[in-house]
Amino acid sequence: MEVVKMTSNIAIIINGLSALMIFTAIWISETIDLRRAANIYRLQSFLLTLIFAMMSIRDSYFLIWALVAFVTKTLIVPWLVIKSLEKSGERKDIKTSIPSWLTMVIYAILLVFSFWTGGQFKGMIGEDYIPLSVSISLFLIGLKQMVTKKSIFKQILGLCHFENGSHLTLALLAPGIPETIEIGCTTDAVFLIAVCCILAVHIKKVNNTVDVTQLKNLRW
Repeated sequence: MEVVKMTSNIAIIINGLSALMIFTAIWISETIDLRRAANIYRLQSFLLTLIFAMMSIRDSYFLIWALVAFVTKTLIVPWLVIKSLEKSGERKDIKTSIPSWLTMVIYAILLVFSFWTGGQFKGMIGEDYIPLSVSISLFLIGLKQMVTKKSIFKQILGLCHFENGSHLTLALLAPGIPETIEIGCTTDAVFLIAVCCILAVHIKKVNNTVDVTQLKNLRW
C-alpha cells in the first residue's frame, strides 16, 4: 500500500509541476521584457528538471535526464539568450496587432485541444497523460509564439518550448532509450539555439532590428 501511495503522490507532484510549465510558457510568450522572458524560461526548464528528478524516484534512469536538463536547459540556453540580448542591445518585445482577448481565446483552444489529445493516451500511460498533455501544450504554445511574434528572440524562445515539450514527451513515451541518444538530442538543441542567437545578433547589426517582418531588407 505504501508503494501505491508513494506512486500516487509522485504523480500528483509531477502533474503540478507540469501545470506550472504551461503557466511559464504563456508568461514567456506575453511578457514584454526579453531578459525576463529568458529567465522565466530558466524557471520552466528547472521545473522540467524537477519532473525528471521525481520520475527518478520510480526509475533511477531519469537521474541522467534531470542532470542533462539542468545543465543544458536551466544553465546554458538561458545564458546564451541573455548574452545575445546584451550584445544586440534588445530589451523589449515588438508589439503585434493581435488583441489581448483573441490571444487568450487562442490559448484556451490550444489547451483544450492538448488535454483532449493527451487524454486519448490515458489507457496506455495512466496518470502520465497529464504531463503528456502539457508537452503537447508546450509545442503548440511555442508554435503560436513563432508564428505571431515579430521579435527573433521571442521566436527563439518559442523554439525552446518545442524542445522542452519534445523532451518531456520522450521521457513519457520512450523512457528506455539509451542515455547517449537523449544527451545527443539535447546537445543538438543547444547548438541550434546557439546558432539562432548568433544569427539574431548579426541580423541586428546589419538590419538594425530583430523584427522578422523587416528581414526582406537583408536581400541583395
